[in-house]
Amino acid sequence: MLENTGQGAVLTESNRACEACALKDLRLPRPLSPRELEVLEQRAKSSAVLDEGATLFSQGDSVNAVYIVRGGAVKTFVTDRNGKEDIIGFFFTGDFIALESLACDLYPMSCAALTKTYICKISRADMQALTRELPSLEEYLFLSVSEELLGSHQLSQILRQLSADERLSSFLLFLSHTNERHKLSGTDLALPMSRREIAGYLGLAVETVSRAFSRLQEKQLIAVNDRNVTLLDIEGLRAQSHCCQSYRDGTFSSEKPVI
Repeated sequence: MLENTGQGAVLTESNRACEACALKDLRLPRPLSPRELEVLEQRAKSSAVLDEGATLFSQGDSVNAVYIVRGGAVKTFVTDRNGKEDIIGFFFTGDFIALESLACDLYPMSCAALTKTYICKISRADMQALTRELPSLEEYLFLSVSEELLGSHQLSQILRQLSADERLSSFLLFLSHTNERHKLSGTDLALPMSRREIAGYLGLAVETVSRAFSRLQEKQLIAVNDRNVTLLDIEGLRAQSHCCQSYRDGTFSSEKPVI
């Protein structure tokens, strides 16, 4: 059993079958062949369940593995001296978590579950072997790091230039795109994160995020029921997020740089 009781939650070993998980749905440049999927599953020997609020790794821990979200959602974050969280990124089913940490000896951020989450663990050594065995995975890693660098630049543009309504519109479009990637509704969103976590990601005060939700609802762009958000006017939301094309179509990176 792997245990980290950050907020009283426990990370336990899972016997969930690999064929039922999201490894076959990884965001790769092309789908994995049956043989490639078999190789990946053989390397991904350790699986676990994170209860909501449980910590997967903490800032300063040694980087000795790569983690994949098999189901659920996690956040990465740094905490300042006053205990305030700055959200770095959100990761969903099929995502590798904090790939850029492979270039470090220690994690520059922490990671915790937003909901009950299934995690797959691949040791650093096995990951290096996998990139040799699966060219598509090596290509994915290269593209992912490039995407994160581009996403970091675009996010810095957003934080400098866009209003709260525009930032929130862009974020909702990202979640819509994520849903569609998993063949879920692109208009009916069940947010796994709180308003405070959204605020920490967008660089806004919680009250500002709440008011932005209210204004978008008043404009009949969205309908809000607690964490359930319906996108009523996708084109209207795209018009709100006019910083750059990838933010308009919702395909921007889910991660920003650690500052």
